[in-house]
Amino acid sequence: MKKISISVLSVLLSILMLFGLTACGDDSSSNSDLGSSNSDLGSSSVESNTQKSKLSEFLESDLIADQLDTVKEQFGSLMDIDVYAADDATLVYGFTYKDEIPESQFDVMKETFEQAFTSMSSTYEQIAATVGKALDIDNMCVRVEFFTNDGTMLFSKDFYAGGGSSESGFSL
Repeated sequence: MKKISISVLSVLLSILMLFGLTACGDDSSSNSDLGSSNSDLGSSSVESNTQKSKLSEFLESDLIADQLDTVKEQFGSLMDIDVYAADDATLVYGFTYKDEIPESQFDVMKETFEQAFTSMSSTYEQIAATVGKALDIDNMCVRVEFFTNDGTMLFSKDFYAGGGSSESGFSL
């Protein structure tokens, strides 16, 4: 149980690092990458691009790819990490544990996730606001999801630009 809790906390810290690097880059290269993604989208068929394609193209940028590679190097042996656009304004970070997690640990993990993400909610809301502003997407949402190796959802939480969140746990 202690090993699982330590793993969960390690992953949470790495997620914070990934999100922080994505949204808070005040250096000119980070901002220019966000801006160039947005301007590149604007120059190619302005009317036909949807918000989802803006978000999808942003996810394919070198900035995100480099940060995701860093996290995968650190935690790839523990879990699969997937980042994708779920809809017009939802950026999803999905984490699937590779090893089996005993069902008896689900409640402990859910509680750990709830506490950790509640305490860091303003960070994730700021990420949603920053990405939404950079890509000109209204009502931007960042979703974090954790799954067991058999696909059972352990935890999911949405963070919205401007505050607010919604949370769901697992169901058996």
